[in-house]
Amino acid sequence: MTPRQAILFLLLSLCTVSAEAQIPLGRKAKTEVDATSRVLVATPFLEGRDPADAVKVGNGLRDRISSHLGSKYTVISRNLMNAALKHFGYKDDDVLPPSVVSNLAAQVKAGITIVTVLDPTASGGYAVTAEVRGLGAPVEVKLTQGDGQPLEALGSAVADLIKSNM
Repeated sequence: MTPRQAILFLLLSLCTVSAEAQIPLGRKAKTEVDATSRVLVATPFLEGRDPADAVKVGNGLRDRISSHLGSKYTVISRNLMNAALKHFGYKDDDVLPPSVVSNLAAQVKAGITIVTVLDPTASGGYAVTAEVRGLGAPVEVKLTQGDGQPLEALGSAVADLIKSNM
């Protein structure tokens, strides 16, 4: 490289502006979320019954888990989860088997997954089994719906039980 080329190279490198400096003032840069802090609360698996029941339990669980976790973790919203479901050919609030939920969690980069299964009881309610995966050994909790307990409240109670077992 000649001295003239070296000076030209030096001048050009001084004129180049870094990517951070190109972000307009007053606008925050987009940051990556650490996958270990992302939590997927899937709609509970329910076979042979109205999936609307599973959606209600899942919403109660997701909302209460969000309030329990605070700002340390990011619970993937129902809207984002539904967008991912659509992307992979499913419908909004689709009820997926636990093995498929694990695949979905990997695709949305969730480090923690709460997989829930609803089983009908003889009294017409549900027994819930929930498993938290991604924090070392899985944590499993079981709860049976109380008489007259709304489905959203059942989901919230499962979240409370998960919190007390962590």
